[in-house]
Amino acid sequence: MQLPTRRPAARRYDHSSSSASLSASFLFVRACHANESEVSPAKSSWRDTRSEVFVQIPVNERVPGLEQTTTSQDAEGADVTSLVERFRGGDSEAVGEFVTRYGPVIRSHFRRKIGASMHRLVDSQDLLSTISRRLCQRVQNGRVSAEDDRQLWALVYRIGNDALVDRVKIVSRLRALESEGSPFVRGMRDRLDQAGTGSSQEFAEELHRMLGLLSTSADRELLVQWLHGKSLADAGASLGMNAAMARKRWQRIRETLQDALAE
Repeated sequence: MQLPTRRPAARRYDHSSSSASLSASFLFVRACHANESEVSPAKSSWRDTRSEVFVQIPVNERVPGLEQTTTSQDAEGADVTSLVERFRGGDSEAVGEFVTRYGPVIRSHFRRKIGASMHRLVDSQDLLSTISRRLCQRVQNGRVSAEDDRQLWALVYRIGNDALVDRVKIVSRLRALESEGSPFVRGMRDRLDQAGTGSSQEFAEELHRMLGLLSTSADRELLVQWLHGKSLADAGASLGMNAAMARKRWQRIRETLQDALAE
């Protein structure tokens, strides 16, 4: 008599997080292959003069969100430590695994970090996309020197902090550039400086309105990075653009906003 063949146990899924995982997976694919139809990332144009300084976290201090994610699910794939090794080896697919697994933790961390007045301006999903793309660029360029899970988390949160909108930095940047006599800079400064004298909500709404006039996420991020003090070349390089492409986009951004600033 033939014994019945034992069927493999069905794999259980956490339906509460499945949509978030799918979103994070799609986000990673977009981040690592962003703008491939428009640009071909030129590694030679990458410039980043900042040294990689890790936040020192005491051994007995919890890394935000880490205790929720170190579960039996880690047995299904590589744990964070092995992901670190793959990052250091230039494996960009490891970024996809990391973002898929820990994306909700990262989003939750930054939702708590930003004030209520900035929630409209800073979308946690967009921020996660930025973190994913920048982390992927670091991996592909061999610029991840984290040696353990704590250093990796410190790097991820530092990348996110760098991407957050800084009201004081933006206003200071525009005031410093005003001496150049550019009508565009003067118009931006007048509009945002005036909003900056009010509440954070007013400033966020004004900047949100300006960003909303731009048609692509690349244009919006290029403007935000420029407002935070990055040179146009560096901001463009972080988005996979060469200098000529960045200048062309910047011209389009200025033309789009010029009419709005004249109102």
